[in-house]
Parts: sequence; structure tokens; C-alpha cells
Amino acid sequence: MNIINEEKKDKILNISFNQDNSLLSVSTENGFFIYGALPPKKKQERRMDGGISHCEMLYRTNLLALIGGGEVPKYNPSKLIIWDDKQNNVISEIKFYSNIKNVKLKRNKIFCILENNIYVFSLDTLENTEIIPTRLNPKGLFGINNNEETTVIAYMPKLNDKNIIKDSIIVKNYDKDTKREINAQDDSISCISLNNDGTLLATSNEKGIIIRIHSCVNGDLLSQFKRGMEKVEINYICFDNLNNYLAVTSVKGTIHIWSLSKVVENLKNIKKNGSTLGVGKNIINSQDNNDNNNNKICEIIDKEQETVEKNNLPTNKKTILGKAEKSFARIKLNSNSICSFQKDNIIFVATYDGMYYKALLDTKNGGHCKIILQDSLINLKK
Repeated sequence: MNIINEEKKDKILNISFNQDNSLLSVSTENGFFIYGALPPKKKQERRMDGGISHCEMLYRTNLLALIGGGEVPKYNPSKLIIWDDKQNNVISEIKFYSNIKNVKLKRNKIFCILENNIYVFSLDTLENTEIIPTRLNPKGLFGINNNEETTVIAYMPKLNDKNIIKDSIIVKNYDKDTKREINAQDDSISCISLNNDGTLLATSNEKGIIIRIHSCVNGDLLSQFKRGMEKVEINYICFDNLNNYLAVTSVKGTIHIWSLSKVVENLKNIKKNGSTLGVGKNIINSQDNNDNNNNKICEIIDKEQETVEKNNLPTNKKTILGKAEKSFARIKLNSNSICSFQKDNIIFVATYDGMYYKALLDTKNGGHCKIILQDSLINLKK
């Protein structure tokens, strides 16, 4: 059992970093915890008489988005709870008619990911400004950049258009008012991640063997990374803020790390010379706002429940495992985890069995990262 507290036995339901990776939230069957990453330190402990499946932070502010979950949810999983941690109280709710799978925050937007739609709200007014239809998304897969100055998202579009490619990803840039369709994988997508400024997209498929990096500028495939030969579920992909490295965690426990130097060089060449592969399709008229959805806290009816259309498209024969790049460095653990890149080449890891690790990345030689600190999250003090 995944445990964060030995006395109350809080099973961990979800772990996530805030946008600048300085804070870590841990959602459990009995509330949530907030920790500082470096130095590792407990910031807040909110015990509740029910489970929290997601605790999404807004940078380092006191505003949080909560979703109930677990065996005995604190809140109905179909409600988005806006929580003021300074007041230690709920300040607002948004109710849906189906369960929320994921939630992400930006300075001016809330993204609620449901099984068939993404609902976008103004963070200031809580008005529903947009509804984005998606294909069936039970895991709540969604990518968003962390940069405060821009808002870029990545999602799986609904297959109701013959022009939409199976397993494609739409990258939408709100600041430039553009959308681009990217042919991301040969089969079902299992994980999506954007880099800090929203110029790179990383995806994995259900096999978990290949991780692909695409340019969000024109959709070109920039690189392919090989995690291993065994099928495994990838649960987390993260970029460092300077586009130097990419890390991938899986249920198997090992964290794989790649250098992005070649990827960045390819991206620079694309910006300088234009598209070379032309695999990305620019989509005109990116304004999908629904003018009828301008009420404040309201009940949203999720009408999109039909089965996702299946398109049998040919496999991309150009994908060759032998040409995929093996990981530059690794961290060997025995538990499912998430991680983030910190200063001084430190990688901070939090596991679903309630442990944290500080690992040192050898940027010159790679190989196995040295664990320089490890402890239980229970032991962290305020």
C-alpha cells in the first residue's frame, strides 16, 4: 500500500509539482500535503474526512484547485473545488455532470479535463469561455506549458472530422491564436508533455518503448528516444526549464533521462530554415469559444458520451527502433514516481509509496545518477 503517514495510513492518490517545480502537492485518501522541493520541507498539511484525487497549485499562491477522489471522496468527483489555503476554506465550486479527470491552472485560466471535453474558465470571473471536444480520455491526458507569459496546451482532438489523423495531438497557442495538428504516435497515446515555453511536445504510446519529440512550431518530428525493449506504462514526462534534459518515469520504477542538445539544434534550424518534414498541419480559425457559455459558477452538462470513432490508418513505417536514442542517464528506484529538474543538476523525485529523493545528474558522463539524499515524506518538518 502506498503510505505517506504511518499513523493514519494516507494512501497517495496523486502527486504533482506546481508550475515552477518549487512546490510539491500530495493528494491522499485523507486530504492533501504541500512540500517544498529544495530544500525538502513540509509547507502545509490539510487533513480532511475524505479523499482528494488532485490538488493543483497556482505557482506559489494560496489558490488551489481540488478534486475529490479515493474510496471515500471528500467532494463529489464531478465538482471542481476552488480552495483558498490562507483561509483554509472553499471559496467556489464548479459543478459538472460527469467526473473530472484532471485540472490545470494558469494565471488567467482554469482547464477542466473531462472524459470527452475540456472546459476552459476565466480564473478571475469563473465564466466558462470555451468547450473543447476531445476523443475518449479516461486518464485525463493533457499538456500545458509552465511559462507565466504564454499559454500553450496540447490535447487529443475528437475524431469527428475525416481530416483529423488518428492519435494526433492538437497544440493550441492562446497568445498567437493558432492551432496545429501533430501526428504524434503510431498507436494509443499514454502521456503528453509540453516544455516550458510550449515549443516542444513529448509523447509516449501504450507500449512505453519510444518517446517522441515534436516541434510545436511546425509539427516536425525532431527526435525519438528509446526507453527500453519491455512494454511498460509511462506515467510522467518532464522537461527542464532550459530545454537541456528530458526525464521519463514509469510504473517499472526506473527514471530515464535524455539530453536535448540535438533536439534544440534541430528546433533552431527549423525556425531558421522552415519546415523540413511538414508533418504538422496548421489549423485555421482557432477561435472555438462558445458564446452561449458565459455564466458564472454553473452546472455544465457533459453531453459528449458516445463511443470514439476508430480510424484504421497505416502504421508509420519510418519509425525504426534502431535509430532511437538511448537514455543518457538513469535513476533506479522501485516505485512509481514523478520528478523535476532543480538547480545545480539536482533531480527531485517523489514516489507513490511516500518517499523523496535528491539525485545528482552527471552532465558530462551521464550513467546512473547518485542518490545524495533520501527519506520518507513523513519525516519532513515545517
